[in-house]
Amino acid sequence: MNKSQFHRLFLENQRRLFGFVLTFLPRIDQAEEVFQNVCVILLDKFDQFEPNTSFIRWACQIAKYEVLAFRRRCRRKPCSLSEAEIELLAERQLDMGPQLEARQTALRHCLEKLRIEDRRLIEARYAENTNSRALAESLQMRENTVYKALGRIRRALRRCVDAQVAQEDHA
Repeated sequence: MNKSQFHRLFLENQRRLFGFVLTFLPRIDQAEEVFQNVCVILLDKFDQFEPNTSFIRWACQIAKYEVLAFRRRCRRKPCSLSEAEIELLAERQLDMGPQLEARQTALRHCLEKLRIEDRRLIEARYAENTNSRALAESLQMRENTVYKALGRIRRALRRCVDAQVAQEDHA
């Protein structure tokens, strides 16, 4: 495998890999730090990746070890998960990979089906990581109105994603 093929695999899987790290380090700054370390390690070890095997499994194994190393470095701070729990969650998340990918694909499809105003509201809330209060202020709306609208849109997206995934399962 050459470096450009490896880079392509990495780019196709980077969001999922970051999500994997974020599962164990819910503080975004910590997850970004570990993710950056993982990226450097992956690039350094790209020649150790065996073609025709699961890139995401290989990358997540490296990420898991980096998460554990990060946690050891931060021992003086309380940690909510034990190493055994991290091992178990890592395996479960990897096993759920195809289901998560199907739901992500369905979500992208469902987002496209939203009314423009609803899509803009969801994008402002999540893509820009704005909380409901700040969003309400920027839109000059009541916070409760924004909160209710987001709830309605989330429910619609969930129904759409569930239906889309069920349809794919039957196909």
